[in-house]
Amino acid sequence: MVLDFFSHHRVLRTYETNLIQICNFLKRNHNVEFILGQDLGVNAHGREILGKFDPYPPRIHISLGMGYNSPRWRFTLAHEIGHLLLHRQIDISNLFDRAETGETIGWNNVDSSEKNIRIIEWQANSFASSLIMPTELLYYLVILCLKELGVNNYSHGIIYLDDQPCNKRSYYHILSRLNKEFNASFQSLSYRLAQLRLVNDRRGCTHIRDIINNLPLVNASKSECSFGPTANS
Repeated sequence: MVLDFFSHHRVLRTYETNLIQICNFLKRNHNVEFILGQDLGVNAHGREILGKFDPYPPRIHISLGMGYNSPRWRFTLAHEIGHLLLHRQIDISNLFDRAETGETIGWNNVDSSEKNIRIIEWQANSFASSLIMPTELLYYLVILCLKELGVNNYSHGIIYLDDQPCNKRSYYHILSRLNKEFNASFQSLSYRLAQLRLVNDRRGCTHIRDIINNLPLVNASKSECSFGPTANS
């Protein structure tokens, strides 16, 4: 694993993975060029190009339009580093034009009809997710958040999520804490939690944006929140 190679104390700022430290190592030891603030324009379909990986010579381009070190910028950079480490010996120019947009970067956007493209994009997304949100640290923070919420019963799963407002608020509390610590987007975090099977999702609506839009403004309290099925569920 990349983090094990570097050791946590070298690439983590508390919980946030220091991607620039990794970039500097790859540049210094493997002659990888990083252009991290560039106007990459749009592709043939008019969609903004977020990142690009050139294998020969190895070069990674990241759009300046996302904001330096923002969650989206970080995931895009980690995604391209994933292509570099996983696919550097593959001639990916035969698969696509190497200019990536929101349609290729992001768990719910890899919808290409080309099987090979779907595979390599899934691999790059999985790599980015693991790099930015390491499993052990994620588990630790989730349990810490649950203790803060007074949750001690995990019989329905580590995180039980249904349509009860209190459980939605608790889930949002966890996502907010993880967002702050890992500097990762809510969407990436929700997919990562699902990927690690940390969420028992029993909602009628499964989109994180709908959770946020429908959240009550008051905080969940221990007395009103069951964090599990109600008697009538």
